[in-house]
Amino acid sequence: MPDKIRVLFVCTTNAAASQMAEVILTSLASDRFEAFSAGLTPVPVHPMAAEVLRHLSVDMSGMQSKPFSAFEGEAFDWIITIGNAAADWPSIDGTLRLHWDIADPLLVGGHVEDIIEAFMVARNDLYRHIRSFITAVGRQEKARAVPVHRQFMPLADGRGLAALSRRRPLRGDIRRHRGARPEPARHRRDA
Repeated sequence: MPDKIRVLFVCTTNAAASQMAEVILTSLASDRFEAFSAGLTPVPVHPMAAEVLRHLSVDMSGMQSKPFSAFEGEAFDWIITIGNAAADWPSIDGTLRLHWDIADPLLVGGHVEDIIEAFMVARNDLYRHIRSFITAVGRQEKARAVPVHRQFMPLADGRGLAALSRRRPLRGDIRRHRGARPEPARHRRDA
C-alpha cells in the first residue's frame, strides 16, 4: 500500500475551521490521506464546531488545538491555509500549498442563530473544498500511475492517448456529431 498523502490544515486559532477540515478529510478519505491541523495562536476548540459536524455524522470529540510549531521538522505533502490573510501564513519547504479564503466563524458575533449559521456556512464551504481537493489529488495520483510510455504512445492515426480523452469530435467529424442539417440544394438558373 502506498504512503498516505499528509495534509496540514492551518488557521489562525485552530479552534474551528482547520479542526473541522481535519475531521472532514479524515472522515471522507482516511484510506488515502492523513490529516492534521494547527493554529498560529491556538485557543481551545469551539464547541459549535463539533455541533455542526454532528449533522454530517462526523465525530470531533477529543480534538485539541495545536500550535503550528508542534509540526516543525515533519514532512507534509500539502499545507492548506484557511482564513482571510494568506500572506502571513508560514510555509514548509518542499510542500505544496493551497489557500482557501473561507470566513472564520469565530469572528461572527451577535445572536446564537447568527453564530450557528456562520459555523454551518464554514462547514459547508470546507466540505465542498475538501471534496474537490480529494478529486483533484486523485486525478494527479492516477496520472502519475500511468507509465510514461503509455501516456505518449501514438495511435495509428498519429494522435496520442490525450486525444482520446477529449470530449469533442475531431475537426472532420464536427457536422456528423452536431446533428447538422445537410446543406440546402442550390438552384441553378437556366440560361
